[in-house]
Amino acid sequence: MEQIHLHPIDSQLAVNLNHINSSLSFFHKAWASWIMQRANEKWISNGEDDLGFLYARIKNRSNINKIKEISTYAGRFSSHYDIVKATVDYFKEIFNLPSPDNSSSIFIPKGNIIPNNLTHGLIAPVTDLEIKEVVFAGATGSASEPDGFIFEFYKHSWEITGFYVCQAIKNFFKDDTLHNSVKATAIVLIPKNSYATHITDYRSISLCNTFYKIIVKLLANRMKEITPLIIHESQAGFIKKRVSSNIIILANKILRDFGSRKDKEFFCAKLDIQKAFDSVSRDFIIARLHEKGFPLKGFLSIVVWPSAGLPLSPLLFSIAMDALSCALDAGRFCGITNDPNAYNHLLYADDVLVFSPATLINALALNDTLELFATCSGLQVNKNKCSILFSHSSSMTDDIKRTLGFTSSYVFLKYLGIPISTKRLTSTYFQPLLSRLSALLAGWKIKFLSFAGRIQYLKFTIANTIAYWIRGAIIPKSCCKCIDRMCAKFLYHGSATEKKLHLIAWRKTCLPTCFGGLGIPDIKYSIQFGRNCSFIWRFYNTSTLTSKWLKSKFHSPYKPPPKSASTFWKTICLVAARIKHLIQFHIINININLSLTWDPWLNGKSLHDLFPHLHYANFEVKDFIINGIWNFRGRLSDEVYTFVDSVPFSDDNWNISWIGEGKPNFKTFKMLYFVDHGKFP
Repeated sequence: MEQIHLHPIDSQLAVNLNHINSSLSFFHKAWASWIMQRANEKWISNGEDDLGFLYARIKNRSNINKIKEISTYAGRFSSHYDIVKATVDYFKEIFNLPSPDNSSSIFIPKGNIIPNNLTHGLIAPVTDLEIKEVVFAGATGSASEPDGFIFEFYKHSWEITGFYVCQAIKNFFKDDTLHNSVKATAIVLIPKNSYATHITDYRSISLCNTFYKIIVKLLANRMKEITPLIIHESQAGFIKKRVSSNIIILANKILRDFGSRKDKEFFCAKLDIQKAFDSVSRDFIIARLHEKGFPLKGFLSIVVWPSAGLPLSPLLFSIAMDALSCALDAGRFCGITNDPNAYNHLLYADDVLVFSPATLINALALNDTLELFATCSGLQVNKNKCSILFSHSSSMTDDIKRTLGFTSSYVFLKYLGIPISTKRLTSTYFQPLLSRLSALLAGWKIKFLSFAGRIQYLKFTIANTIAYWIRGAIIPKSCCKCIDRMCAKFLYHGSATEKKLHLIAWRKTCLPTCFGGLGIPDIKYSIQFGRNCSFIWRFYNTSTLTSKWLKSKFHSPYKPPPKSASTFWKTICLVAARIKHLIQFHIINININLSLTWDPWLNGKSLHDLFPHLHYANFEVKDFIINGIWNFRGRLSDEVYTFVDSVPFSDDNWNISWIGEGKPNFKTFKMLYFVDHGKFP
């Protein structure tokens, strides 16, 4: 380096420096490789505290997934060859069912269609960058496909194979043809339970070639921007910016509402669709795509021989189920009215929940709609697995059950695995959760896991199980205490049942690591706080059936809740007040969703805060905006008009924005709980 400093233009010195750097890099990689090999050798020979747990899980999983015997409608089979043949024959029969009669589909409205200005983007030529982004976004550890080329292969060899992959995919979109070998699919059976014997006890997973996945992902990326505009708002599954927790919350609210109304009787039914993804008619899908305004080129190019089944795109299945939503809305089936909106069903993919006044006319209308939908789409309702819940017993109850052929549920329904009921959810409803956690914390796991392993097990396996339940329901305090007790015993004593004392309070154990805890999520405080913050964010920034229902009932989280309000809404109001100083409200020209009186859109203050003596009923801000300008004259006093007229319009796309630290996501909201509450619950 000294010589280069003295002779900066000497080319030989530059060559020598480059050679030295290359040698250093080579020996550094060799040293790192040697260190890694020694570490692997030591780990294999000596192991670690949690290695036994890993091997036990692998062995247990292998035993569960191994198919020793299987039975179908054709008989029972035990040899490998017979099992494979019986499985293939079973799916051949399912995927080649007679096409349903689509002539009746003219009675199903098309619903929302694609705006004309967006159709060009669907059929625009794919670019090399678009293809590369799909490849490099592919799952690294994906299972091996029939041709053996996984995403990882294309990523590592992109400099060599990238050009040919891009050319092949562009040729497909140009010629609309795809060789059958590219569409080859391997079917893997995943057992639904530990005692799976019949083929219906297994869930089929399709392993498609990566080349095929790239094409489908390109199509899906373009479709997902369109589907929120054309799919009925009751569908929450697989649609961008729609989440399942919203419909679980709404289902609970609807049931609680008509359960409290003694003047009228209602029913709620959960529908089970037989083999939904396997039996949907592809002719019906294609017909709906045409009706929705999809251009023919590009989206109907992947030729699939079977007449039924939809193994690839959930977005296409959502389009099929949209027909059911349109049929329910257009038919004689009446829903639950909550001015100015009406609700008669909720969907998450093929999980259907319907609501209606308990009359025989509505039961007949629902039955006719389901039969019409089945005739057109091939999606049959399995009435033996359908459940119905009534708000009150009446003389019509038996007639409705007989008409629909559904099984009566007297206490509650389970929707997406979460209990919903016309009554307040007590600890009894959460016994399945406690039993599940007890099973997860007991048994052979305790013997194999070290203290550090138990921490990780609680952080991920247990926390994820609880998080799913907490999204749609408030877990009672007694259940929270029971869960905390089991987790504390499991962590500190390696047993979820023995009665022992530990010297560290569980609430301190659940603090984030930066505050001296172990970072284990707690269900009573931070998780619920984070969930409530996330809900408030969605409440203002996305227009959903849930937000419409709650706005119609309560107008705003900043309006004092009535005594009759649910515990859920009361906690939402408390959290909204606590994060008020960390969110900023915007007045935008489109999709504005703010209460005129109660939301703090006036520089952090609400109209009620500034003028408590004035009453403006339950107007929304959008009611006073015409063509992007304020229109208060003659409707508000001069002092209010002068104050409000000074509030500018924003170019932001959101009704509220986050002005606190970090991004507005669940992780930030959960950490905010400890910062805002002085570290300790």
